[in-house]
Amino acid sequence: MRTQTIRIDAAEAALDLPMEAPRGAALLAHQFAGSRADRRIAGALAARGLATLRLDLSAPPTGGGADPAALVARAAQEMAARGLAPGLIAGHGLGGTAAAAAAHRIGSARALALINAFHDGAAVMGPGAPAGLDGPSVDQALRALRRPLLILHAPRDATAAIDNATALFLAARHPKSFLSLDDADHVLSDPRHADDAAEMIAAWAGRRLPPPPARPDEPPAAEGPVLVAEAAPDGFAQHVFAAPDAAFMADEPPSLGGGGRGATPYQLVAAGLGACTSMTIRMYARRKGWPLTHVEVELRHDRIHAGDCADCPEGAGKLDRFRRRIALHGPLDAAQRARLMEIADRCPVHRTLTGRIVIETEEAPPPSAADG
Repeated sequence: MRTQTIRIDAAEAALDLPMEAPRGAALLAHQFAGSRADRRIAGALAARGLATLRLDLSAPPTGGGADPAALVARAAQEMAARGLAPGLIAGHGLGGTAAAAAAHRIGSARALALINAFHDGAAVMGPGAPAGLDGPSVDQALRALRRPLLILHAPRDATAAIDNATALFLAARHPKSFLSLDDADHVLSDPRHADDAAEMIAAWAGRRLPPPPARPDEPPAAEGPVLVAEAAPDGFAQHVFAAPDAAFMADEPPSLGGGGRGATPYQLVAAGLGACTSMTIRMYARRKGWPLTHVEVELRHDRIHAGDCADCPEGAGKLDRFRRRIALHGPLDAAQRARLMEIADRCPVHRTLTGRIVIETEEAPPPSAADG
């Protein structure tokens, strides 16, 4: 991810760009201050191919007609002038109020996401707050939105009480969704909560924005690419996007310096083998009309010396071993069970792991000198 610093009027903004040509753009108006949750959310969106402008409203000007909603609209105009008209509008805290008030006026907006947002921004700003950020005005803007809305809120938020989320949700028309941030605080200071919010928003927005363009130098594939991006430079947590509706975390356990936020890399490999095994068995049993009611595949990974393996070639040194235990449920006879166990070895992932594998690696273009 490459970052450029730009200014929108008197506010500071950071434009995060994917390493390849962006498939779309997002605008995040926030009050995360020093929690760095905005970076984690932008990283998850960049992994999905979205250029993201992080508009920091942590110290918004008050009085004198200062209008955060107008600032959000001007930020969207600045992005459009750069060829990055935002399809996703997102906001946190007072930035969420401003995003809610402005989104229906942003022609490129296709979805709105609010994180621990205030319903009545005028009450937060105090005397001199601009018109349009009070509760009735925000309600009117949400009724005029006519775009998908996602509300994420922490029930224990001591700064923006959960009643704010209730009021915002009731004011909006469908389609609208609410997701709880469990025991997070207002600014998502715990990286785990920031990662949860980032994963939820990226997965939800991915279904509502244009798909990534096909690369002209690559033949069409039956499966789309898997995108993996760091959740943050600290630790090992990774955002993994395998499909528009499949977003999850990968991590290492605490014993290896990780946070235990997701499956380990080897667990993900084992999951691929297990899923393919189960699918292959089910496909064969379905075609034969056999009474297979349920399949379970348990896998374990370790490393062994070749001398401990009867079927391993001599001089192979240490080898990776996946131990697979398959449970076949249903009134199957012995011959059917034996045949299904043979079919398990015909799983395409099994053949990939036991065959020759070629991994081609290339470096993405480095950021320019003007990028941070």
